[in-house]
Amino acid sequence: MSRNNGNKAQANCQCIAVPAVNGADKRLTDQIHQNGSWLRTARRIMAISCSLLLLSGCWSRREIEDLNFTVAAAIDLGHAVKQEQEFEKKDADYPRERRLVLTYQMAKPEQSSGQEASGNKKKYRNVSLSGDSIYQISREISLKESKPIFGQHYKALVIGSELAKQMNFREVLDFFMREQEFRPSCLVYVSKGTGQEILDTNTSGEIPALRLLGISDNHYRTNRLLKPMSLTNLQDKLNSMTSFLLQNVVTANEELKLSGASVISGKTGKQLGYLNEEDMEAVNWVLGGAKGGIVKSKDNATGQISAYEITNVKSHITPHVENGRISYDVRVESDGRLGEQMSGGNDFDNKFLKRLEADTEKRIKELVTKLLNKLQKEYRADVLRFGDKLRIAYPRLWEQEKENWDETFSTAVIRYDVKVTIREYGTSNMRERQSEAQS
Repeated sequence: MSRNNGNKAQANCQCIAVPAVNGADKRLTDQIHQNGSWLRTARRIMAISCSLLLLSGCWSRREIEDLNFTVAAAIDLGHAVKQEQEFEKKDADYPRERRLVLTYQMAKPEQSSGQEASGNKKKYRNVSLSGDSIYQISREISLKESKPIFGQHYKALVIGSELAKQMNFREVLDFFMREQEFRPSCLVYVSKGTGQEILDTNTSGEIPALRLLGISDNHYRTNRLLKPMSLTNLQDKLNSMTSFLLQNVVTANEELKLSGASVISGKTGKQLGYLNEEDMEAVNWVLGGAKGGIVKSKDNATGQISAYEITNVKSHITPHVENGRISYDVRVESDGRLGEQMSGGNDFDNKFLKRLEADTEKRIKELVTKLLNKLQKEYRADVLRFGDKLRIAYPRLWEQEKENWDETFSTAVIRYDVKVTIREYGTSNMRERQSEAQS
């Protein structure tokens, strides 16, 4: 084919590739453009609407000035509150049995938002009401307070000692476990007096609930504190019907102190008695996990005091079953430092250090022996979770024993061994090295 013929064919092809647009096609094209423009407009409207929803804020918001921020509650055995007696005289009362007294502790926003309290002015206020239903009492406050109770900042729940002895914890705490606005992470304590007096202390202008929370965090400094018990964990204990411990709190001269623990029966849900501060030391030795604390012992050779500071504690509890009889071996190991010694011994003398370690181990064994006698003979309650070890190692036997486990625990043989190692000597070690270097 010649070059001219090829160019003609190419020109013909180009003419065919671009057809003419008639009137109907143009109207269709305009309609498509209009539809596309409408869709784009619709998308913009939807995007703006969604943005407005996101920028509208919290639909269920409540202004902070319109709320009573409740940071703690206390429950005690019933009695007529003084203010309620005055209302009764004026026939402003509702018929009810006074089985319980509920005390709310509410923070004052103007005092807790950074402003200093003047003098002994309290940064909180308490409101106490009595009745036979905690739910009803919680609503009774609506007749006296213009602002609703806001319970999502609860820090502490304090149970009075007489109430703990006479009423089942499952009954007492039922309302708090069901109430949606009550914070389940709040910590539970037992007062050695009334819960109301614990919430009415005024130490250095602090809010008692926040002070309790702060003291409970001092595990790295002492081994006389119980691991904090939240309302959620307490519910698990009650549902499993196993005995457990709750931290005690005591007040004297406007001061708060966490001292000892209450033994709560898994069967009855009531308080059986108390463990003192020495017992709490033993509890933490058996359970292990302590990161701080002091063991004070006396040097048999000199009669002088030495103090061993705990840096860690590991506990291994091994159950055994022989001829149907249950026993345990408890192995406790601890590393620490020599915090103080008054005997004048040489920290670099291995014999001297071994003697201090042996004195410390002897003291720990004395504490554990006293604790086990109290739990097995006096209270007959397993609050040290020995039952959990049996359940894991011997599940079939546990199914037979779990209904009356506290009784079985009281007759179990428990053997224990303690190994203490002094790893550090404090700054006296540095001074000794310096004196040696200078000489």
